[in-house]
Amino acid sequence: MENNEEQLPKEGQSISIKEILWLYLSKWYWFVIVLAITCGYAVYYLAKTPKVYSATAAILVKDGASATPDVSQAFSDMNLLATNVNINNEMVALKSPIIMDEVSRSLGLDVNYTVQDKLSTKILYGSTLPVSVKFLDLGDNGRGRLKMRYSNDGTIVLGPFATSGQDIDKVGNNSNVEIQLADAPSDTIDSPLGRIVLVPNEKFVSSTVPSSVDILVDRVGYGAGAQRLLGTIRTEVRDNYSSVIHISLNDTNTERAIDELSEVIESYNRNWIKDRNQISVATSNFIDERLGVIESELGNVDSQISDYQSQHQLPSSGAASDAFFQRTLSAHDELGELSVKISLARTIRDHLSNASKNFQPLPSSSALGNGNVESQILSYNEELVQRNLMVQNSSEDNPLVQDRDYQLSLARQNILSAVDGYIASLNAEMSASRSKLSSASSRLQSNPTQTKHLLDKERQQKVKESLYLYLLQKREENELSQAFTAYNTKVVMTPTVSGLIGPYSNKIMTTAIAIGLLVPGALIFMIEMLNSKVRGRRDIERLTIPFVGEIPQNGKPHKQINKLLGKKKPIDRSSDIVVKKGCNNIINEAFRVIRTNLEFMTPGGNEDSKVIMITSANPGSGKTFVALNLATVLALKGKRVALVDLDLRKGSLSLAVEAKGNGMSNYLVGNLTLKDIVVPSVKDNENVDVYPSGPIPPNPAELLYSDRMKIMVDELRDEYDYVIIDCPPAEVVADAKIINKYVDITLFIIRAGLLERNMLGEIQRFYNDDRYKNMAIVLNGTLDPTALRLNRANRYSYGYGYYGYGYGYGYGQEDKK
Repeated sequence: MENNEEQLPKEGQSISIKEILWLYLSKWYWFVIVLAITCGYAVYYLAKTPKVYSATAAILVKDGASATPDVSQAFSDMNLLATNVNINNEMVALKSPIIMDEVSRSLGLDVNYTVQDKLSTKILYGSTLPVSVKFLDLGDNGRGRLKMRYSNDGTIVLGPFATSGQDIDKVGNNSNVEIQLADAPSDTIDSPLGRIVLVPNEKFVSSTVPSSVDILVDRVGYGAGAQRLLGTIRTEVRDNYSSVIHISLNDTNTERAIDELSEVIESYNRNWIKDRNQISVATSNFIDERLGVIESELGNVDSQISDYQSQHQLPSSGAASDAFFQRTLSAHDELGELSVKISLARTIRDHLSNASKNFQPLPSSSALGNGNVESQILSYNEELVQRNLMVQNSSEDNPLVQDRDYQLSLARQNILSAVDGYIASLNAEMSASRSKLSSASSRLQSNPTQTKHLLDKERQQKVKESLYLYLLQKREENELSQAFTAYNTKVVMTPTVSGLIGPYSNKIMTTAIAIGLLVPGALIFMIEMLNSKVRGRRDIERLTIPFVGEIPQNGKPHKQINKLLGKKKPIDRSSDIVVKKGCNNIINEAFRVIRTNLEFMTPGGNEDSKVIMITSANPGSGKTFVALNLATVLALKGKRVALVDLDLRKGSLSLAVEAKGNGMSNYLVGNLTLKDIVVPSVKDNENVDVYPSGPIPPNPAELLYSDRMKIMVDELRDEYDYVIIDCPPAEVVADAKIINKYVDITLFIIRAGLLERNMLGEIQRFYNDDRYKNMAIVLNGTLDPTALRLNRANRYSYGYGYYGYGYGYGYGQEDKK
C-alpha cells in the first residue's frame, strides 16, 4: 500500500484570525454559558465577601540624641540616656507578639461582634456596637458564642449560648437573659459560659444598628485577636535614607482599623519607655541599696572618731600636734627666761655677799621680773649714792655716814633675803617648766601614732561621705532622667483609612468577564487545533479528484446546545429536502452548482452517463441528504429521476421518504417487480420516484450479486433521465464495490467535521487506482456565513492542518458526534 503521506503534500496546521472569529461566533453559546457562570460567581463572591479597608500611619524614629531631652546634657556623665536606634529593629518591635497581645487586650479584640448583612457578615465596633461583653470565667483564650439582641428601648436579650465545639444554631434557647442597658455595668450575669459583664459603649450611635437585630458575639480569645493583627499589620521603610516607618493594617471595619493602628503605636511607645526606664529603675534600686549600706558604715566611722577623740582628748589630728608643739616651745622659752632671772638674782646675791663691794651700787634689777626686789635695789642704790657723797664731803667716821652705813647694811640684808626668796621661787618655777616640757614632749612623741589612727578613720569618713553625696546626687539625676525621658518616635501621619483594598467590584467583574471569554475561547481554540477532521474546502484542495461542489451545513442552534448538554433526540428526516422551487438561498444554489458540474462531467452529453452512485468513507456523511436534494434539483430542471435505496442495511433514504414495507430486498430475491415497490412522486415532486430498500435481509451482499441487479439498473436507465443510488459507505462493507460496476459516476461525500484528514490520502488512492468509476467529491457540512449571520449554527469552520494517521469504521449505527 502506498504511503498516504506521499499522496498529499505536507502542510503545517494553520488557522486565520477570520476563521477563528467565525469559529467563536459559531460557538456563541459556549461564551454565554461560561460568562453566566463566571459573572454569577463574581456577583455571589462580591455579595458574600466583606469589604476590606486599609489604615495607614507613619512614625519618625528619632536617633539617640533627638530622643533625649536637653536636661540630659547636664547628666551626660551617667551614660544612662544614650541610645542607639536601629530602624530594622524598631520595625520588628512594632510587629512583636507582645505589642499585638497588648493591643488585643486594650481594645477587647478577644470578642468579635457580627451581624448578617445580606449574604455577608458585618463587624460591629465603635459607633455601631451598643455594648461590649466581658467573659470573666473563660480565661484568656477560652472559646464561646452567644447571640445578643439590642432594642432601641435599651433592652438587651442574651441567648442562646454555645460553648466551644457547639453549633449555636442548634443549641436552642438555653437560659436566655434579658437586661436593661442602664443596669448593665452593675450586673454580673450568670450564663452557661460563666459570669458575663456588659459594658455600654459610649461611642454607640443607635441609628447605625437596626432594632432587634441578632448580633453574634464570638469569643475567640486574646491570642486569636493578636494573631489576626499579626497577620495583617505591615511595616516598611520607603526610603533607604529615611527613618520614617510606614505602618499599614487591614480590617473590615474602618473604626477598628484606626483604633488598632493608634493602639499599636501607643503600645510600642509604652514598651519603649518601659524598656528604656528599666536601666533607670535598676540603677535607682542599686543606689538606694548602696546608700543604706554607706549610711550605716558612715555612722560607725563617726562614732569611732568621736570615741577616740574623747578617749585621747584630741580635737583633731592636726590641731593636737600643733598644740603639743606650741606647748613644748612655750616650756623651752619659760625655762630660758627663768634661767636668766636665776642667773641675775645670783649675781645680785654674790654682789651683796662680797664685803668689798658693800659700797658699790647694785646692778640693775629690771630683768629680774620682781618688783619688790627691784624697788629695794633702787632704794639701796639711792641711799648708797648719798652716803658716798657724804663721805666725799666728810669722812667715813662721820656719824651721819656711819648711820647711813648701818642703814645700808640693813638694806643689804633685806635685799639678800628677798633675792634668796626670789631665787627659790624661780627654782620652783624652773621645776614646773621642766615638768611641763617633759609632758608636752611625751605627748608630741605619741601624737604621730594617734594622728595616723585618727587620719585613717577620718579618711574613711571622707570617702564614705563623698560616696554618699555622689549617690544622692545620682539618685536625683536618675529620677530626672525617668521624668524627662521622651518617646523615641514622632507621629508624622496620623492613622487614617487609605481606601478599599478588596474586593474591587470593577476588577472582579472585569476578571470574571475576561475569564468567561478567555476560557471558552482558549478551549475552542485548543479543540480546533486538536481537531483532526476535515474542516473545509482548503483541506481537500490538495486532492486531484474532481470536485463538483460543497454544501453548507444545515442545522439549528438548539441542536448544537442539545449536543453540548448531552440531550438525544430522534433523527428527524422530514426536513432533509431543502431544495425548493423558486428558492435562491445558498444551499439551493449549492445543489444547482453540483447539478451543473455533473453535466460537465458527462462528456459530449452522453446519455448513458446517468447512473450516479452516492457513497462516503464513513456513516453520517449526508449521503441520503445529498441524494434527496440532488434528485430534487435535477427534477426542477424537468428531468425524471429515480432514487434507489440500496443501503439494504439501514435504509436511511426509505426512512426519509417514509416508505415502509416492500422494497429492493423483495425485488432482488424475485418476489416483486419494480412497479410493485416504486414510490412515485416523492414529496409532491412528480419527477422523482423512490425505490425503497425494503426489509433488511440477512445477506445484502449476496443479493447485490444477483442478476436482477443488472436488470434493475438497465430498466431504470431506460425509463429515467437520472438514476441516483444511495449506497452504504465505501470500504466499510462490500456493497458499494459491488454496485459500482453498474454505475456511470461515483459521488464521494466528504462530511466536514466528520472525516479524518488522514483519510484524504486513502480517498486519493481510490481515485488513483480507479477503484470507483468517474469518482468525484462533494464536500458536505461546510460553513454558511449567511446562515451564521441569521443565528443559524454551524459546527465547523474552514481551516487546514496536518494530523497523524488513524481511522476506525463504525458503520451500523448513527454517528453520535
